[in-house]
Amino acid sequence: MDDANLSKLSVSQPGLKPEFNKDILNYIITVPFSVETLKITATTSDKSASFSIKSNSGYGEEVKLLEGDNKIQIEVTSEDGTAKKYSITCNRLSASNASLKKLTFINNIDLQPKFDSDHLIYKSFVHFNQMSLEFEFTTYDPSCEVQVILNNTKQTSSSTGKFKLDLNYSRSQILINVKSSNKTKEQIYSITVIKPTFPRLCIFQDQQSNKYEDLISLGLLYCPISYQKLMLNYSEPILEIFKRISNFENFSFINMTSQDEATINIDLENQMSCSKVKIPYLNGGYSKQVDLKDVFSLIDEIINEDQMKSLEEEVKNSKFTEIKEIPDTVENYQVKPWEKQLQIIYDETDPKILLENSRESFQKYLSEIDSTSALKKNLKSNKEDSAIYHLNKSIYEASTAIKFNTKDYNLHFWLAMLLEEKNFFENIYGPEEQEEKSIDSLVLQNRLAEESSKEDEINAICKLRNFNSNCSNAEKLKALDMEYQHLKETNQFIKAEQIQALYQYKAKKVINESKKDNINKENNNYIYQANMKYSDGLQIILQTKQENFNAYFTMGRSLFSIGNYKQALVYFKRCLIWSNQELQTLSRFYFAYSLSKQVDLIDDNNIKLILYFMCSGLQLFLKNLTKKSQIADLHAENYFSIFNLEFLEAFLIVGKLKKIYSNFECIQPEHSFRYCAWLSCLGILELNKKSPIDKETFMNSKLIKDLINLLVESHYNLAKLNNLKKSQILKQSMNLIDLIRALDNKESEHVLKIQEEISQDLVYLNPNEYYFLYLLGSSKLDLYDLLFDNKLESDEAYLNNLLNESLNSLIVCNEIIEKSVPLNSKANSLISEQKWWQKRLDTEKIKLEASKKEVKSEPINRPPSKTKDTKPVPVKSPAKPIPINNKKPIPVPSKNTKTTQPQHNHSKKPIDTQQQVQSVPVTVPPPEPIITPNNQEEESKEKIQINIDKKVLLIHCYLYTARAHSRLKQFDLAKSFYLKVIESEPKKQDAYIELANMLKKNNDILGAVDVYSKYPLDENKINLSNESSFDDALICGELVSLLISIQNYDDTRLVKYLILWARIFGISVIEKYIGILDKANKTKVCKEVYAGVHKKSIDDPDLNQFFKLKGWI
Repeated sequence: MDDANLSKLSVSQPGLKPEFNKDILNYIITVPFSVETLKITATTSDKSASFSIKSNSGYGEEVKLLEGDNKIQIEVTSEDGTAKKYSITCNRLSASNASLKKLTFINNIDLQPKFDSDHLIYKSFVHFNQMSLEFEFTTYDPSCEVQVILNNTKQTSSSTGKFKLDLNYSRSQILINVKSSNKTKEQIYSITVIKPTFPRLCIFQDQQSNKYEDLISLGLLYCPISYQKLMLNYSEPILEIFKRISNFENFSFINMTSQDEATINIDLENQMSCSKVKIPYLNGGYSKQVDLKDVFSLIDEIINEDQMKSLEEEVKNSKFTEIKEIPDTVENYQVKPWEKQLQIIYDETDPKILLENSRESFQKYLSEIDSTSALKKNLKSNKEDSAIYHLNKSIYEASTAIKFNTKDYNLHFWLAMLLEEKNFFENIYGPEEQEEKSIDSLVLQNRLAEESSKEDEINAICKLRNFNSNCSNAEKLKALDMEYQHLKETNQFIKAEQIQALYQYKAKKVINESKKDNINKENNNYIYQANMKYSDGLQIILQTKQENFNAYFTMGRSLFSIGNYKQALVYFKRCLIWSNQELQTLSRFYFAYSLSKQVDLIDDNNIKLILYFMCSGLQLFLKNLTKKSQIADLHAENYFSIFNLEFLEAFLIVGKLKKIYSNFECIQPEHSFRYCAWLSCLGILELNKKSPIDKETFMNSKLIKDLINLLVESHYNLAKLNNLKKSQILKQSMNLIDLIRALDNKESEHVLKIQEEISQDLVYLNPNEYYFLYLLGSSKLDLYDLLFDNKLESDEAYLNNLLNESLNSLIVCNEIIEKSVPLNSKANSLISEQKWWQKRLDTEKIKLEASKKEVKSEPINRPPSKTKDTKPVPVKSPAKPIPINNKKPIPVPSKNTKTTQPQHNHSKKPIDTQQQVQSVPVTVPPPEPIITPNNQEEESKEKIQINIDKKVLLIHCYLYTARAHSRLKQFDLAKSFYLKVIESEPKKQDAYIELANMLKKNNDILGAVDVYSKYPLDENKINLSNESSFDDALICGELVSLLISIQNYDDTRLVKYLILWARIFGISVIEKYIGILDKANKTKVCKEVYAGVHKKSIDDPDLNQFFKLKGWI
């Protein structure tokens, strides 16, 4: 009687949502524009009930649809008059609709984000063994025109509606172009499918495959992007990280001086993926050749075939008697002071329960690491429920468990592993943030407040002197000294004494902290603390008189991690006979690594075993890295992590030893160095997944810095290989220089010496290239500044030679750029007379003579080679430099120049090694020099293109030339080059500051003021909120302080620059100068400044009231 429900409701088009239910009243459906009517079919539950269908077009089952939403209402009336309304909203799409309704991947591929018709761009990450994928889609409007493009190839229509995409090596792209039925709208859905990096080095067979090499990682391009105008290719993920952590302006100095945007290069990816590659084995062999996209199918073959030739007999015969045995004496456990501090008072005293709690806290730490948002902002915060909070809690609970049970070695080992985990955490993210501790002592509170006040004042002075507040201690002391000198010059002796006191406070604090760090290094470093706990646990094990190889290995690795290689050898030696094959191989690897660090223990037999053990260990490392074996929770138990940098550095060691012991069958040095570079970049990519890497992360993360150092070392060792062609040397050397310049690390003597050496290599190969000459001059000056300023070199002759060679190289560079002509004889001598050049000539002469003797001593009937490669390998002579005509050097064009030229002048041209060797009557292949008339044409084809803006380079060259003249006290010449920089680039602040400081040191204060006043300030844009004005503030402040120091209060520039300076930093920044002017009765100047800062007239009534209070009226 009162049943007003429908038992059935359907429409003539599919897609009614949700599925009909009598209790659900509202429904929706979307239909294409081609559907003009919609038929509604309804059935009531009670046959005696009735219903009516009402829509915009009237009543009835057939509903005429308008474009857009159409409201349809079904009203049901029961026999007793009870009414119930169901509604359907039918969205008839526009004729201009070009949307996909559905997109499905048959391979269960996840899209990021999830598919939505209104969202056009997607990514999908698949496993590296995924070779292809299938997908299907539907459009809302069946009459839409759809074009599918797979990896830049248009696809024909599919009868099944399904499409198959064969995946590339790293990145594949699906484009679905949908055009509306009326052709007025077009939408492109983009799906990028990305595979993870493959941790194996792949070598192309194609001679022209250089374009497939990444300039940073030295491996294959991964997700390549291209700078089309410059014909340069990079791996996008790697390049993006280096943009964030480096001085990218330097990185782009050669490569990106022209306006050229990087674009995703799918065509290049397609070419790469279809090119033949092989994988170099650690045993010296290679895999079979396959297309790059199919290289993942070789994994099992690589693991089975890459096995070292057994040297077990030699291992058995090597007793290593010079290495001590594990000591029998056992030391009793004693709690350490730092360990006591970790033992918290808990209600619980049962060590088993405390251990369980510790493990539970550690799991929470892992969960927090995995679940924290991508920015990882709260990881280092010691607030409750942060990652480091849970890790610290786990450490406290483990340490407290030891307090109640000192005899369980597992507790000691567990605490040691937690301490290693904390060390690993801080190596990635930097030190944890220290929470504020409550202090009961009022005296201590006052002392800390006083120190905090001093530090705030020091930071304010640093900011005033254009230093960052978080700059180094050396820079803070320098800023304080600058302020002290300025106050003395301006006769502000009381304030100068205050600054001097601050300087003494800071210097004393730095010294005390340094002493404290040195004294407590072992006691307050987590990795050293872990070593102590491993030792405690091992002592308990030794008391049982039972062999425990796992404990020996763990102790050895701990000693290895703190750099105690000699003692680590003792424990690894015992593990050489371990029955566990995998851990035996690992023990041998660490044994060989430690042995390679002991120069007094290395001989020919040991080198052979070191290579054997290391290569076997690296095979195991790559196997686990490729197979992605289950990763242990604790870093200490994750033996094959890519963050165990000893494996990466081992590739460098193997490459270097292979150069010495060339007969040993193992991987070639070039491939070994490339492996190290490639894996270093993979490590950086993995870290970026944990926490996006930026400049701040780079500065705080020791692990990232270590990976970068390994990358630089790999580039350096590759560039120094003797068997490369000239074009390869040029390319590798330029890659390395570009990388070093990008990282802009001018505080590392080692890196700067590498830069100098590689610059010398480049100039030696092509002394007419002005860019190489600039690199040589600038690198020598950078090295000189570091050594001289930090007193790292006591040999004055060496420093003077660095400075003179720097200047001479820059002079020649300037001449070539300005005159656009090759080197003349006078300029030639400035290069060829340099000491390093003379040493190169002497070295080449020795090599040629040695090569000549070697060829003469070669037997006529040579037995066949036993190596795998049966092709005869020609002996290559070193690369020949372009000859330089050596004549008497010309002096530096300066009245004050006292450049000392080298005494010896080697005027002979390099000997033609090919002609010498061919004259020897023996049946062996003649040595093949890198540059000969026969292969000159080949070299010219491979010539490295240097894309560089000469104007930009010339400005940099002028600046370095000015600096070199200044260091040599040739001040007139230095000034002329500084002015050239200013004329060429008026906003180049370095030139103004350095020139003014030079004039100031020579007591030409007004000259320094004149220099600063030339700096172009945009007065209309200078204000407190404009951050770009902060750079200009330094110029204003320096000019003001100079005029005040010479009491030139009437100079019109004083008012102008006081006003501009105050507009940037606020009126407080000039208060002390206003006070000086006030005491000198320069009230008019004071009033003009205040009026100018507030942009008011000097007669303004409000200002006049202020002036009266100040006594200026």
